[in-house]
Parts: sequence; structure tokens; C-alpha cells
Amino acid sequence: MDFGAGIGSSGILFDQCGFNVTLADISDTMLNYAKWRLSEHNIFPKFINLKSESIPSKTFECITAIEVLEHIQDPMSAMSKIKNALKPGGLAFITTPFHVDSGWPQHIVHEMAIADDFEKLGLKLISKSDKGLYRIYKNV
Repeated sequence: MDFGAGIGSSGILFDQCGFNVTLADISDTMLNYAKWRLSEHNIFPKFINLKSESIPSKTFECITAIEVLEHIQDPMSAMSKIKNALKPGGLAFITTPFHVDSGWPQHIVHEMAIADDFEKLGLKLISKSDKGLYRIYKNV
């Protein structure tokens, strides 16, 4: 599942890699565009409207959140939803500025030190970039 899927770019890649694709977002406009865009490529993923639907629990082996958490008021709540949606042993690939980024006014959260608390949810940090650009967590 791609959490915060936007216009569905990741869905095209994931489909080409042979994955079952689920795209989740809060924007009706983005979801509708992604549906149209992917159908033009004969890709028909599952869609989850995060405003009106819950993410099924213990369903996904891998969840991505690519440049999403810094745009959410409560990243901890979002990560809790991601954790609950992962199967045991599932992986979450998160990209976000894991550093102070006050130069980006479109970001709601400018300090992702809260990411250190993601492990309190039952996620184990298994990899991170040296430059603080991504982290990979395992659901334990």
C-alpha cells in the first residue's frame, strides 16, 4: 500500500514490479486522477479514501509513505495506522525530512524527532539513510 499516494506514480512502479497495488490518500481529487491515470496504463489497483474508509488491519506486507508525514498534523497517529495495517514482519518504507526543515512552508511538521517514537508503536528500525532521508521499519 502507498499511504498518501497522490497521483499514483508509485502505483505504476509497484504494478510493473508485480505487486498487488493499493493506493490510499485523503484527497478525492488525487484519488480520482490516480484512478484515471492508472486505468490508462491498464492498472486497476485497490483505492482507499482515508477520509471515509479505514485501512484494513494486518493486511499489507509492505507500506510506503513517500514524502507524506511532514504534511500531516499528527505523524504519530499516521504511523500507528500504518503499523496496524502491516502484517507481522511487514515493512514500512518512510521518506520524510528526518531533520529540521523550517525552510519548507508547505510542511506542517518541521521537526521529525517524533520518528524516534515510532518504535514505541511496535515498529523496529532496521535501516536508515546516513543523510536522514528515509527509514525502514519492521512490524514486530
